Amino acid sequence: YELPYFANHFDIMIEYHDRGEGNYRVVGVIVEPVSIKRSSPGTCETTGSPLMLDEENDNEVYFTYSVKFSESATSWATRWDKYLHVYDPSIQWFSLINFSLVVVLLSSVVIHSLLRALKSDFARYNELNLDDDFQEDSGWKLNHGDVFRSPSQSLTLSILVGSGVQLFLMVTCSIFFAALGFLSPSSRGSLATVMFILYALFGFVGSYTSMGIYKFFNGPYWKANLILTPLLVPGAILLIIIALNFFLMFVHSSGVIPASTLFFMVFLWFLFSIPLSFAGSLIARKRCHWDEHPTKTNQIARQIPFQPWYLKTIPATLIAGIFPFGSIAVELYFIYTSLWFNKIFYMFGFLFFSFLLLTLTSSLVTILITYHSLCLENWKWQWRGFIIGGAGCALYVFIHSILFTKFKLGGFTTIVLYVGYSSVISLLCCLVTGSIGFISSMLFVRKIYSSIKVD
Repeated sequence: YELPYFANHFDIMIEYHDRGEGNYRVVGVIVEPVSIKRSSPGTCETTGSPLMLDEENDNEVYFTYSVKFSESATSWATRWDKYLHVYDPSIQWFSLINFSLVVVLLSSVVIHSLLRALKSDFARYNELNLDDDFQEDSGWKLNHGDVFRSPSQSLTLSILVGSGVQLFLMVTCSIFFAALGFLSPSSRGSLATVMFILYALFGFVGSYTSMGIYKFFNGPYWKANLILTPLLVPGAILLIIIALNFFLMFVHSSGVIPASTLFFMVFLWFLFSIPLSFAGSLIARKRCHWDEHPTKTNQIARQIPFQPWYLKTIPATLIAGIFPFGSIAVELYFIYTSLWFNKIFYMFGFLFFSFLLLTLTSSLVTILITYHSLCLENWKWQWRGFIIGGAGCALYVFIHSILFTKFKLGGFTTIVLYVGYSSVISLLCCLVTGSIGFISSMLFVRKIYSSIKVD
């Protein structure tokens, strides 16, 4: 095995830019550690055999450094470019343009098909035939007495959607501020701090949405919704992080999150986010009118006929997840490179545009599948809208994170940490895209059923 060397000498290269008239500015510093074995403090030679410490006896080590100045053509304004422009932007431009064309084509096809079909449906459903005393309904209109029926586990679904909306707003604002330049990589931890603050503040909107959707389902346990919305998802994520942290402590890793940091985050959460969440839930319970449906719900549920294989939940989820994942696949590569290989990510403009594509594709694909399911008399769209909108993309994100390493993770500790944090990222992605899919489906269903005449 190789013996470790002890670095006791440092070559410091200071790069400066000549501004003229005797003015200079430091634009870069490069430090190179070197291991040199010395026998006396009076020597500063930079060559020699490396220093290896004796584990059995005391060691006498002499520390030295050398400083060199080098003139650089880099100006003060562009001094960060060598660290920030670590990726080839042409790759991102190429991928974004290609997928933007795909999204435009997909959007055109979906919107044209839906508008054409819905226009024909509305004309047929609202036509009053005076010659016939009885006119049989067909297509998605048959579901008017069941489409607003409360789904199973409506409390859980409302909490997940509300938490997803909270995450969606946090991610959108964080990327937007970073793209405008308010968050610089030179300020360590600024992005994480802003994301935590925004997530806590948007607890008001998330809880309002959760309570509004629970009223939409005519749920009776509003107090449970009020309490669980700010606790369920953050608590689950916190438990996963604590479990991974205990694992790091067990293997004596230097990446352990201090307990004081975790306690401080929990303290701020209870101090700011939970009161805001309670306020949002109470306001939604008093003033939100999402429980007013365009049609009445029948007492007896309608039987759902046999569905084609491609509209069943699992195949539809796998098919629908391809398009949202494709919009962020390239950006995911650079994000994982930044997270796991200590490279600086600064392409927030590309990331913001990709996130817009993700939102658009998740919404359109879910609406399209919801419409075709309703046409085949499947009125159970609520959980399907969330799962189809979120689970497929999240699954592909997790598979991408595993393939990103090319199965070259070294050691059991690295595997546990990488899979653990990748699972958390995938679950958060599922909440975001799932909430997009559900809300898009909900608005679509309310719109089409409020536009027809029902006897």
